[in-house]
Amino acid sequence: MNPITLTVLGSAASEGVPCAFCDCPACAGARRHGGRDVRSRTAYAVGSDVRIDFGPDAVWQSVRLASPLTGLRHLFFTHSHEDHFYPDDLFPVWRFLKTPLQVYGSRTVLAKLAGHRSYQNMVLHELCPGDAVDLPESDLHVTALAADHIPGETALLYLLEHGKNRVLIGNDSNLFPEPTLEALRGKMCRHIFLDCTWGDTDQGYGHMGYPNNVRLVEKLRDIGAADGDTRVYPTHFCHEYIRSHEEMARSYEPFIPAYDGMKIEF
Repeated sequence: MNPITLTVLGSAASEGVPCAFCDCPACAGARRHGGRDVRSRTAYAVGSDVRIDFGPDAVWQSVRLASPLTGLRHLFFTHSHEDHFYPDDLFPVWRFLKTPLQVYGSRTVLAKLAGHRSYQNMVLHELCPGDAVDLPESDLHVTALAADHIPGETALLYLLEHGKNRVLIGNDSNLFPEPTLEALRGKMCRHIFLDCTWGDTDQGYGHMGYPNNVRLVEKLRDIGAADGDTRVYPTHFCHEYIRSHEEMARSYEPFIPAYDGMKIEF
């Protein structure tokens, strides 16, 4: 079985880094230094045909990172916030994709998409926590898990399994709900992406910072979902609470802060 490449298309929270009109240290530094300090809204590409989230930076990400959308076949949404769900830019799907786009998400996400002008040449699949999807052409098994993010909406995390290798997409959540921890029990992950919106602090409101990342990884180790070889990537950073990528890489070690364009194989 050949490995799959996962590309971090974006690693910022809802306002991006630098944020328009903001001159906080992170935004000013990103404008000066560029590189890994410039962050678009969080999303992922898995191979050439699977994506997780499609926000307002999706088209630019595909150009900036040479990750074309022409081969997209499966699109998974975590939730309906605009930095992850921007259906306006899906409108060309009806003209240019040769096969219908398979779209997966919660009832809330699918209802918003079905009522949007972009809903053409798509097949919608509702997912609830615990539901799983097999993508045989990629040898990929995707399981939806519950996040702790939005009151009144089921936000989803995703566990990706490729053979014996597992990647957990865990952004846009506070500490995981108990049912999610139980679902992960014994499922050793080699790569884990965790919400780190609040940087060095923790403020709740459906997100984590580095201190809760540490607490959560300890829980995941206790239930056999992580060990000393698991690589953990804080991501979904808010500009007002972070430092430069270089500084965070030093202080968060052994965790590895995600950045736009990061690639892993699993």
